[in-house]
Amino acid sequence: MGDRAAAAGYRERGSWPATFDSLWRALEARHGPSEAARQMVDVLVFCRDLGAARVELAARGALSAGALEGGAVAVLARQNDRIAAEPLSDLPDRLAASVRPEPDLSGYDALIGGAR
Repeated sequence: MGDRAAAAGYRERGSWPATFDSLWRALEARHGPSEAARQMVDVLVFCRDLGAARVELAARGALSAGALEGGAVAVLARQNDRIAAEPLSDLPDRLAASVRPEPDLSGYDALIGGAR
């Protein structure tokens, strides 16, 4: 079964959003039909691994940003998989203060020849 026929099968099952057509056309314009088809297969694998809704949202983001690569879709889809850093605790009082003074950038301003 060809790549377009596989896409038609996904459409019939209701699991091929219009965003994927837009992505495929953009990939074809940038990379040619063969590479676009390969990258769309990768996008479908992401759907299996991460969920179709999450990948569709990532594809929209990639299209909006002009990041026309299957890899960009993967990066955006996996954003929420990153482990959040643990909040720092047991800091000395001088480091734990939540209000910080604004830095004095007058020396920098003088170097670039102007004030902010």
